Parts: sequence; C-alpha cells; structure tokens
Amino acid sequence: MVIPVISRGNVLAGIERIQREGVPAQRQSTRYSLVYKGRRYPPKYVVSLAVEDANGKALDPEEFSGGVETNSLLRKLGFAIGGVNPSRSSMVRVKAMRPGSQEPSIARIIVRGVPGNAARGERLLLEVLQHRWPDGLRVKFLVTPGGFVRAPFPAKWSGGVGWGSSRADLEVLKTYAKNALARTVTDRVVKAARGKVDVVTVGIDLVRDDRPEHAELVAVYDLKTRRVFWIGKSYPTGSQERHLVQVTDLNTHILRLAGERVLVLGCHDLNMFSPRAWANQGKHGLRQQRCSKMRSLARDFKPTIVLQHPHTTDHPSIWRTSWVGVLRELPKVKSWASGIGYHRWRERPRKPLGDVLAATHGGVPCIDIIVKAS
Repeated sequence: MVIPVISRGNVLAGIERIQREGVPAQRQSTRYSLVYKGRRYPPKYVVSLAVEDANGKALDPEEFSGGVETNSLLRKLGFAIGGVNPSRSSMVRVKAMRPGSQEPSIARIIVRGVPGNAARGERLLLEVLQHRWPDGLRVKFLVTPGGFVRAPFPAKWSGGVGWGSSRADLEVLKTYAKNALARTVTDRVVKAARGKVDVVTVGIDLVRDDRPEHAELVAVYDLKTRRVFWIGKSYPTGSQERHLVQVTDLNTHILRLAGERVLVLGCHDLNMFSPRAWANQGKHGLRQQRCSKMRSLARDFKPTIVLQHPHTTDHPSIWRTSWVGVLRELPKVKSWASGIGYHRWRERPRKPLGDVLAATHGGVPCIDIIVKAS
C-alpha cells in the first residue's frame, strides 16, 4: 500500500504523541531511527501516527514497509535518519543528529495545560530533571513558560501600576516572589540539575482574585552560584496598561551568564521588536519610547541568546513576526526560544503542538521536554 500524503506537521504531531505516551515494545525499530532534536524515534511507528494525525486512522504496520519507503518519505519532509542507539533509542545527545552540529544551549519545559503553584512547579522540574532528561545532555539554559508558578500579589500595594510604575516597584515585588521561587527551585531541584543545566528561568506571576493589579516576573537562577536575577514584563498588552506593574528598568533584561550575553524577555516584551507593532504605535508615545529604548539597548548589548517567556502559545504564528524583528536587529543571536505553555483559555488549542514548537525556537538546536500541567 502507498503511504497516504502526510505533512511535516503530521510527523511532528506523531513525535509529540510518542513523547507523551512512549513507544509500544512491538513498535520499536531495530535498524533505523528518525533523529529529531537529539532524540531517536522508530520511523515506521512515527509514520503510522502521522497518518492518524492526518486522516484520523493510524496506518497498520502490515500495510507499508519500513526501510527505504518510510525513510525516503521522512527525508523528503526534512527529517534526519540514523541508526538505532541500542542503549536508549529515544534519548541521545543533539550532536549525534548530524556530524559537526553544535551542542544545544537551550532546553525548554513544554507545559501542556495551565501551570499552578510552587509545589506543582517543583514537581514538574523534578519530573524533567530526574526522569525525562536525555542521557548525557548538558545545556546552559532550561526555560519555563511565563506564569510557570503563580503566587499572591501583595494584599496592600502602594507602588505604581501601568505606565506609572517605577524602578523601585520591582524591588518590592521581588520580596513577595522570592518565597515562591524558593519553594520551586528547591535543594532537590538544584541537586537533580547538577551536571545537566547551568541556569534555569522560572516565570512567576503575582496575582490576586480580589484586585486587578498584578505582575509578571521571571527569575533567572544561576544554579552554580545560587544567584538569582529578577526580570519583569516591561511591555503590557492593551488590556494590561492600567493594572500591570511594569518593570521600567530595561537593563534588568540583559545578563552575562554561562559564557553568553543573554536577553531575557517577558511574555509580550518580544513584541517590542515587532515591525508590525512599531507601525501601529503612536509616534513618540509611551509605547514607542519604550520600544525604542529596548531596541537600542539590545543592539548595543549584542546578545547571543534570547529567551522569551510567554504564558500561552497555541499557534505557530503568534510570535513569528516579532522573532523576525529580533533576528533582523540582533545579528549576533545564535540561539533563541520561547518558553511554551500549550493551552488556550477555555478552548482547545488551534494548531498542533509540533507546529508551535517548530516556529518558536531557532539557531543552535534546542531540546523540548513535554510535561502535563497536572
């Protein structure tokens, strides 16, 4: 039987399903592997799942052959084919993907669903580092989505909000977020990360149900020195202009860590580099002033790594224009990625996760490790 028409997105959906569910013993490969982002998958089983994603019914393994037929199709779709790693076929180092390729700088925790409190954040970090981590892999940065942890906003807030926020506000908010961070990146997490990760970023939202003021912070945790750098969202969405405590000190977004020059961005901060957003801003208005300052700062800094922390990404086009703007303005960037929370509030995600992942990182390959929020 001829294999039905499938797309690269269908294959990525099959890979994502294997990451969630694993491979049945009888569907393991004995000769070939599809090698994607440092992991190996049985090509024939991937194609079966890809056909199911495309047509609603998996292709029976008796209906098509592996080897040349399957591998040729996957190569045409842009995937690499290699041999089987006899020790652990689904997890290998990225450098095995192709000769001469660079080591990954970034790994991402991809959260399916809505993250929660600090205890859940710790559990997800331990799940990744203790049970899901590829053998022998070491990366510089482990990235979580925005709002990876939710903690209470101060019951009595006397600081600024919206465009009236000040530099001192971040210092006050840090005192409330530190406790949540300590309960997320615990000694157990630090121990589990040893030899695997140099720096972990943790998105921490400070919110309260009884008041509109809120803050979106990112803790950048150097695991070796146990030093924490605090970043916060500087560029609000339209609906947040009055109630978000904005981080006005843009210098907090630039860091020298793990031998890299790192630009760390909150969720909507990435849009400060969007040509479309720039065109829609009022000339010399507050938004344009902040964008201009951030872009100038970043150009002077010349980052090699850019890390963004969006709260939810369910479509590959959400951040595409902004990432194009980043790469156009910052040519020294060698690796970039968005932390991914894959969900859509009260609705089903619009596009397959594989499509979202492919569109939200670039440069030196990064590693994606998918977990469920609960």
